[in-house]
Amino acid sequence: MRCFPIYQTFGRGAADFSYPLGRAAGQAAINAALDHGFKSGTRIASSGPSPRTTT
Repeated sequence: MRCFPIYQTFGRGAADFSYPLGRAAGQAAINAALDHGFKSGTRIASSGPSPRTTT
């Protein structure tokens, strides 16, 4: 079985899409992936403008 990791947070307005909030959401996605057993380097699809990679 294959798994396609997706991480999404809320975003209701333009103020929810700042660099600091995006960076925090990206780090949260990485932490969640690692906590669920995904290997370092796994690509994570996000609701933001660019995918993140676990480190």
